Amino acid sequence: MRLLFCSILFVLTAVGCETSIQTTSGQEYLDRSVALDANDFTASEEFQRAAAVEPLLTFPARIGVARLENGQLTDIPAAEIDEWEQALAPIAADYGEFVPVNLFIADLVAPGGNASRTAYGRYRAELRQNAIRKIRLGAARQHLDAVIVYESYAASDSKKTQLALADLTLIGAYLTPSRKINATGAAAALLFDVRNGYPYGATTVSVEDDKRSTAFSENDTKTSLEDLVKAQAVAKLAGEIATDMLPRLKTELAAPEAPPAGG
Repeated sequence: MRLLFCSILFVLTAVGCETSIQTTSGQEYLDRSVALDANDFTASEEFQRAAAVEPLLTFPARIGVARLENGQLTDIPAAEIDEWEQALAPIAADYGEFVPVNLFIADLVAPGGNASRTAYGRYRAELRQNAIRKIRLGAARQHLDAVIVYESYAASDSKKTQLALADLTLIGAYLTPSRKINATGAAAALLFDVRNGYPYGATTVSVEDDKRSTAFSENDTKTSLEDLVKAQAVAKLAGEIATDMLPRLKTELAAPEAPPAGG
């Protein structure tokens, strides 16, 4: 019984997380670029359009949550919705309403858009552009101010343990935990303004997990472990956004602008 018990034990370890936020002014950036360039800074129209965005977000707000999988907008699974609700419900009074981006509504305003697979790099770029377009149009139809778009993934590998010799026996191959499965799960999110595309913040988290397995259950164990670390990564991501990104963003957006240098 001890061998069977050990085969299902796992240890979850937080690996890391990183969050960055942005509240800078596009006009100030352009003005500063001109002032700093001794050669009379001149920017292309495309450059100026990219830079000339201002943070519009104020709290409370209507903030959407959108999920990507394999580069495409997908419905949020019930388990992941629960994680977002647990993380965001306690702060809703201060930050506003959090709403899943509805895939059906997104399809109403941005139908089709299948990417060509003629070149992998172009295919990925088209997927990304189509997803962004669909999210922004769907969010606009739902009258959302900003959207948290996130994606998660997992990878795993296995190693034989010192008990691997037992695989040579009929009983041992089924009962002996002769494999150690290691898995890493990661999730990343971007918070951006639906109206002008301003990027307010990004968060990336990762977790690690390992599990003992018999030789015959190795593939099933890998699959279940990858599902587990992906779920853990999403839960951690939601928590980081609720407890770190949004509070920092709210503080910076509410801070008075610094006076110009030398003013």
